Amino acid sequence: MDAKARNCLLQHREALERDIKTSYIMDHMISNGVLTVSEEEKVKNEPTQQQRAAMLIKMILKKDNYSYVSFYNALLHEGYKDLAALLHAGIPVISSSNGKDSVGGITSYGLKKLVHAIQQKLFKLSGEPGWVTIYGMAVCFPGGVHWVSVGKQDKSGLLMKLQNLCTRLDQDESFSQRLPLNIEEAKDRLRILMLRKHPRSLLILDDIWDPWVLKAFDNQCQILLTTRDKSVTDSVMGPKYVVPVESGLGKEKGLEILSLFVNMKKADLPEQAHSIIKECKGSPLVVSLIGALLRDFPNRWEYYLKQLQNKQFKRIRKSSSYDYEALDEAMSISVEMLREDIKDYYTDLSILQKDVKVPTKDLHKKIITQFQRHRRLHTLSPDQEDCMYWYNFLAYHMASANMHKELCALMFSLDWIKAKTELVGPAHLIHEFVEYRHMLDEKDGTVCENFQEFLSLNGHLLGRQPFPNIVQLGLCELETSEVYQQAKLQAKQEVDNGMLYLEWINKKNIKNLSRLVVCPHTDAVYHACFSEDGQRIASCGADKTLQVFKAETGEKLLEIKAHEDEVLCCAFSADDKFIATCSVDKKVKIWNSMTGELVHTYDEHSEQVNCCHFTNNSNHLLLATGSSDCFLKVSVMDNKNCIGKFDRYIRTSPLFFVFFSFIHQRSFGCRDRNLPISLNNSNISKDIIGSCN
Repeated sequence: MDAKARNCLLQHREALERDIKTSYIMDHMISNGVLTVSEEEKVKNEPTQQQRAAMLIKMILKKDNYSYVSFYNALLHEGYKDLAALLHAGIPVISSSNGKDSVGGITSYGLKKLVHAIQQKLFKLSGEPGWVTIYGMAVCFPGGVHWVSVGKQDKSGLLMKLQNLCTRLDQDESFSQRLPLNIEEAKDRLRILMLRKHPRSLLILDDIWDPWVLKAFDNQCQILLTTRDKSVTDSVMGPKYVVPVESGLGKEKGLEILSLFVNMKKADLPEQAHSIIKECKGSPLVVSLIGALLRDFPNRWEYYLKQLQNKQFKRIRKSSSYDYEALDEAMSISVEMLREDIKDYYTDLSILQKDVKVPTKDLHKKIITQFQRHRRLHTLSPDQEDCMYWYNFLAYHMASANMHKELCALMFSLDWIKAKTELVGPAHLIHEFVEYRHMLDEKDGTVCENFQEFLSLNGHLLGRQPFPNIVQLGLCELETSEVYQQAKLQAKQEVDNGMLYLEWINKKNIKNLSRLVVCPHTDAVYHACFSEDGQRIASCGADKTLQVFKAETGEKLLEIKAHEDEVLCCAFSADDKFIATCSVDKKVKIWNSMTGELVHTYDEHSEQVNCCHFTNNSNHLLLATGSSDCFLKVSVMDNKNCIGKFDRYIRTSPLFFVFFSFIHQRSFGCRDRNLPISLNNSNISKDIIGSCN
């Protein structure tokens, strides 16, 4: 290491040892190849945070210039901008003799030379048809390229995508032997895998529709994404670069495509062709659809033009014919490219003759028949190649085939609940109960309610390791519950094999055994809190509403369309007069808790507001909010209005939790899931404020 860099590190050693958390810093250094896993373990073995930081700096002092630069970059990535500024003066100049360029100490590979080489090869084609192949990715992405086709997803579908990606990235199961059970856990697992097992790799996300989906992949790795809406990246952190792609056809190109469909020269096309291209607004899909229709009905130019002008798209679609032969040929070509063992699957499922319209229900029934013939629920195991498919889609195929009896037998089974939740967690199963409730209720709405309530109330237990005994959980249900009946039957059978189960002998005497279950929201619930007197519960969520209901009966008291985007947190004031809400729309709102009237709106944050909390002292009404902009802001209120505010910059990543203490002396903030990192006098009141990432 250069003397200048070494002296700078020694000069600021004390400040670094006092403030940094080593875990995430080492993740970056390992991904850069300047720190080994054994060295990381040596650091982790130190008993205190400060001693771990001291050990890490001691190691860096013995390394080269690249280690200094990697450490500097890690500080920037993890939000230690003030500490990185102390080291900036010591950044060494790294020699470019190894094929790398260095600007301001930040190492990057020389892509200009590569681009120039590509330009030269393209020039040699001299405008003639030909190929220029760019092969090998060892320089740009030595960790590999990982492609995920996303598309339009709900939360359960996204969880499945994340689970599959984590499985692909961790094939040797060195990090975990079970799949993540929810989106937050999957996001954290993906972040670790990308940093530790696949550093310097590229993640390609194809066809992103929604900003909330993109948040699940926001894990500080390099990402290339395709989308119809460039604003989807507004919800994530980090530098963003946009490459616009021309998506519409020009007039001449549109006429050329149309002429190919109708087998005419472009110059011979009728006058209506120009108007049709104009009405298609450059859409290749619409031009191709009209062209296919005109090929079958060559005298209907005027008809299709009028339908386009009147926006009668349904009439256009209804008159379209289905080209069986083309589809059949395309499928044959695809089948020939399959592996021999995969061809057998295709043969099993291809039960319909050529040119026969496919009755989809029969196809789903065929799939279920294949499952029943070759598989049994109790024999499915994670080491089987198609195991995950059946756990994810078996209920879907039964519902699509309208196999009511089979679907109920599957969903109302403790064995299925145990097998599926043990492998993929309870989230997807709960989603299926909601999705297929209209079919499950046909048999017995009470049975469906028994199982759905059992899953909802025990979901947090079914996501734990080691996995709990589901029979024992079932025995805790009411004796009238179908869940209890199945659990008792299994318990009696297993007692003969030496199992021991416990049952409440006084269950009939407990009046309030069944806990309150309400479904106030139409989408995910993100936060719920009690009023100070315990009489009311406020909740908020993805449906953008704030709802208030009685704690004992579940009776709805208020339903407010609170924000323009998802509502992430809500909080009662100490005197129960107000409720605060905060949202992805970057706003904080104060509501009258009895009438639902909007009292005040704060628009102080520049990113989504993740958390809010009132002071516990009703004499000093303060509201603290934490945001993804890394600011903790505190507002001072009287009985109605905001009369002052101050803010505190937390120099780390976004804040997700904030609270006031009960001892009213100071305010403090924290980072990276640990409390605390700094302690500050609020200068407004003597309330302690805690915040964390």
